[in-house]
Amino acid sequence: MTADSDAEPTEETPPPQTPPATAASVSEPFRELIENGLARDRNAMSIWQEMVDRHSFTGAYESVKRFVRKLRGPTSPEALAVITTEPGQEAQVDYGTGPTIRDPATGKYRRSRLFVLTRHSAIAANAFAFSPFNPARASGPNCMSVHSANSVAP
Repeated sequence: MTADSDAEPTEETPPPQTPPATAASVSEPFRELIENGLARDRNAMSIWQEMVDRHSFTGAYESVKRFVRKLRGPTSPEALAVITTEPGQEAQVDYGTGPTIRDPATGKYRRSRLFVLTRHSAIAANAFAFSPFNPARASGPNCMSVHSANSVAP
């Protein structure tokens, strides 16, 4: 016996399964607020934080993130440029705040600053200094310099 989609359900042919209704997002009542935030190039985290702080939102961050993803639609990956240069022609510099460490000169704990220069010839220079960082004093008593990788001159 074949099941016909127009036939009445019987004991032999169970009724067709209907997919469960999807529950409305807890973020839906805040749609306008979320759309305004996205129009101002805000991310889901900052929008969620505003909803919690100013609008007594009790939903989870993940629900706002899913709602934002649904509003934005599919995204395409960003194009990245690959720059090819000869060794020693380019360098990358990173600077930031490091851990609190003991100053050997005073014995006090101080916030350190990190400076990393990486030349694309595999020669790296790292400097760890106390604030304010002065590159002219990068070899003084308040700074340690480490040169790593290889020791080939440029």
